[in-house]
Amino acid sequence: MGEIRLIADGTRVGFKHRLLMVAIAYRRRAIPIAWTWVKSSKGHSSAYKQLALLAYVQRLIPSGVPVLLVGDSEFGSVAVIRQLEFWGWRYVLRQRADHLVKLEGESCQRHLGDSISGPG
Repeated sequence: MGEIRLIADGTRVGFKHRLLMVAIAYRRRAIPIAWTWVKSSKGHSSAYKQLALLAYVQRLIPSGVPVLLVGDSEFGSVAVIRQLEFWGWRYVLRQRADHLVKLEGESCQRHLGDSISGPG
């Protein structure tokens, strides 16, 4: 079995509600496989809710199958990233350009956007 490509997304739906969803990427389509509603006045959902949804999805995937998760910045918390690494999943999670990072071998933090030379 080849790599499973997952898409994680959080979307505001109505007043004070968000939909968290995980879908399988298949032939240029997103097929939802798990979702949950989250009460949220504004901003992102909690890492706890995200981890609960991702853990449910992780149990659906046969052992040993490689996974790539693509998500927006909502799923970019340290707790979520650590769990993805524990599961051995590869991931691409969008981050804001003004987030501070400290790259390996460097002594100072810098804005993530300063590391990008151009689009793509």
